[in-house]
Amino acid sequence: METVKTEVQIDSDIQEFVPRFCQSRKSDLENLSKQLASGDFTGIAKIAHVIKGVSRPYGFPTLEKLAVDLEKAALANDSATCASMYQKMNDYLKKYTIN
Repeated sequence: METVKTEVQIDSDIQEFVPRFCQSRKSDLENLSKQLASGDFTGIAKIAHVIKGVSRPYGFPTLEKLAVDLEKAALANDSATCASMYQKMNDYLKKYTIN
């Protein structure tokens, strides 16, 4: 089992699921990229909402905050901010995901 460092201490019962969490977020980013390219703000908001909801319990409060900002931008149809938030999320997750 791979170990992934989180931002905060999390319950050891959840720790074993963190690598899969990171892999799922990588998939979310791939989907976000497609949504950004097509200008699908509803799709972006839905993905951001999911990321927002699952990030803190897995030890990633910063990712939660980025997802909140992305969701708000998507709901406002703000493509520039969506693109910026996507890039910040992508850069952030590179520190934690396992290739």
